[in-house]
Amino acid sequence: MINIFFAKQKILQLILLIFSVSVMAQQPLQLQLEQRGEVIVSFDAKYLNDIPDVQSWSVDKVENDRAIVYLNKENYNKLLQLKIPFIPEIAPSRKLTVNMAHSIDDMKNWDAYPDYSTYLAMMQQLANDYPEICKLDTIGTSKDNRLLLALKISDNVSENENEPQVFYTSSMHGDELTGYVLMLRLADYILQVYSNPVKGDDAQIIKKIVENIELYINPLANPDGAFTDDNSTVSDAKRFNANNVDLNRNFPDPKEGEHPDGKEWQPETKAMMEFMENRHFNLSMNFHGGAELLNYPWDTFSQRHADNGWFIYISREYVDTVHAVDAGYMTDKNNGITNGYDWYSVAGGRQDYVTYFLRGREITTELSDVKLVDASELPVFWNKNYKSLLNFIAQAQYGIKGTVVNKDNEPVDAEIFIADYDKDSSSVFTHNGIFYRYLKTGTYNITVKASGYKTKTISAVDVADKNLTELNIVLDDETSIITELSSDVIIYPNPSEGIITIKSEDIINKSIEISVFDIAGRNVYYAVENNTKSYLNINLNDLIDGIYFLHLKYNNIEVNKKLIINK
Repeated sequence: MINIFFAKQKILQLILLIFSVSVMAQQPLQLQLEQRGEVIVSFDAKYLNDIPDVQSWSVDKVENDRAIVYLNKENYNKLLQLKIPFIPEIAPSRKLTVNMAHSIDDMKNWDAYPDYSTYLAMMQQLANDYPEICKLDTIGTSKDNRLLLALKISDNVSENENEPQVFYTSSMHGDELTGYVLMLRLADYILQVYSNPVKGDDAQIIKKIVENIELYINPLANPDGAFTDDNSTVSDAKRFNANNVDLNRNFPDPKEGEHPDGKEWQPETKAMMEFMENRHFNLSMNFHGGAELLNYPWDTFSQRHADNGWFIYISREYVDTVHAVDAGYMTDKNNGITNGYDWYSVAGGRQDYVTYFLRGREITTELSDVKLVDASELPVFWNKNYKSLLNFIAQAQYGIKGTVVNKDNEPVDAEIFIADYDKDSSSVFTHNGIFYRYLKTGTYNITVKASGYKTKTISAVDVADKNLTELNIVLDDETSIITELSSDVIIYPNPSEGIITIKSEDIINKSIEISVFDIAGRNVYYAVENNTKSYLNINLNDLIDGIYFLHLKYNNIEVNKKLIINK
């Protein structure tokens, strides 16, 4: 009984100690919040269940039953209100002296972090040195007007070819910068090897990448977080952007809605969404730090993605290739891979946004346990990862490539799905009549559906790992009462900033049923208007930028029109 009493006393003392540390830390933490806009704390992971909107909080990781969480002012105050005991943590960027490169020449050994001006110069230099296969593209600008840049690498770089679109992007958390340097080095390596090939596996795989894929590389997705005040150093890098918002909780979420974090879409988020929507990326990966593993969808759903087996396969390939170099690297969770929800749930993450809303396939890669690694270690991380980085890009050219046209050989906008297999928006769409569908080895019945055409199913389509299956599909016109717009009907503007006008003498004194569907086939707007004029205005300001399908019905006429919202 005495031992039990003393054990209870020790537990009580420990709890009181944690509380006292928390209270004593409040003043310096509040000072940090004023100066940096964020602080880091850790607490027992069981308390995550006590936070109502925890999915949208910036949980960094859960390890050994401890949760590491980044807090802005709002969430810090909520944590205090919930009376959750916590321990302050030191920001990763403040744990070491950072070796910075202040010129391109300083980066020759890839053992430094380029300052902001050097980063810009390196991106421009790569485009200048390899103009035939490399082009510099601007995604947008950050809150503090720093540039969000991407390099496009392809053999016909000035053209938009019907090839798989692949996107690598890093450091949307500004203090997770291993990928920042690795992405720059990857671009440089691909361009050099393709332009000066030598015998070996890398030359062959890089040749296929450049000639068969359109690759985009964005090394720094959160420049304001990486360079908080001073463009010359990342020594005070932080996770959030300049508005103290976690960009990887700021995207539309399949379960929690358009604004799961309760914040407006940030300039970086808006720019990235528009960039990705316009390019229809088939395969993408975003790079983080703080663990060593690959995280695959879903982050927001407990149920598995329809292509769960394929996600595990390509994640395992990446990690197995890493383990051939260093068996002790990337061993977190299931020996280097994890389902996102099984690790910890996230709402508003980019991975699920891309996979659900854009019908792409995205994986999140945690490159290093240490967020801001000593710069001297960057070449080590390159040697462990570069072959895996190349192999992942190459996966974009496998699976099914299909062409969908009508009897006049014109490309058709169509949905491609597999009955009794696809779920949760796992089907894909054609773009310019082309689609790519990544699948694990097996035999599938592929169904093609398009407005105005008869649905067609291609049975027993064989798919094999690391092989390409090509389908050429011709759709027959559908016989129905659907009538295309007559020559005197005008819908404008299209693209629209949110309000469109339908004009025609045909719609006077008509009851018009109006429906708008997103690319996932969900009805996002519905109204019935008793129109008395030759025009009708429709307010679609609540819709996010993207591609939609407008459906009008009046009398025995049905009208279908592709609509683009671009605010």
